Amino acid sequence: MSIVIIYGAAGAGKSRRSEMYKDHFGCKRVVDGWDGLSKLRDGDLAITNVSPPFNVPDAKLVHVVKAKSAVHLMA
Repeated sequence: MSIVIIYGAAGAGKSRRSEMYKDHFGCKRVVDGWDGLSKLRDGDLAITNVSPPFNVPDAKLVHVVKAKSAVHLMA
């Protein structure tokens, strides 16, 4: 398992689709409104409007447009 961080502009639908993203990326828990600094646990899906870089080793960074595409939603 690993950490996935979905980032992008406010209002892009990250929170609304967070459960769908959690399932798609195989995460255990959603951390909505992540501040870009707080500690994350293995299996977390962090949702944020903070832009990278993040100090989270081995995290998978996914822009919201790519996340939508990954779950076959219109960007």
